[in-house]
Amino acid sequence: MKILLVEDDPILRRTMQHLLPHWGYQVDVADCGKAALDLLKDTEVDAVLLDQNLPDFLGCQIATILRHDLLNNCPIIIGLTGYIDPDEYQTFIDSGMDEVLQKPLQKKQLEDALSALAK
Repeated sequence: MKILLVEDDPILRRTMQHLLPHWGYQVDVADCGKAALDLLKDTEVDAVLLDQNLPDFLGCQIATILRHDLLNNCPIIIGLTGYIDPDEYQTFIDSGMDEVLQKPLQKKQLEDALSALAK
């Protein structure tokens, strides 16, 4: 499975860029929303791990753009955030995200989400 990791924090981005292949995933990375959107114009991925607080966009904005532009070819979109409250969770889902996971991301948490969403 090929994943696009969209994360602006350089330490977290490097850590996840190292861990995801060890967990069995191919990974591309983007450090901001514009870079992610540009990359997705030419690259197909199975899933996007999308930080909510990027320097140029909110993750919810990127999810909405992807759902609109990619329609039926849209990958699984999983939001990443440091804290999830129930109201915020629903906002993420309403924006087009398929799931929202709390950082730091754990292998089982990701596997469970991807397995449930791939069905």
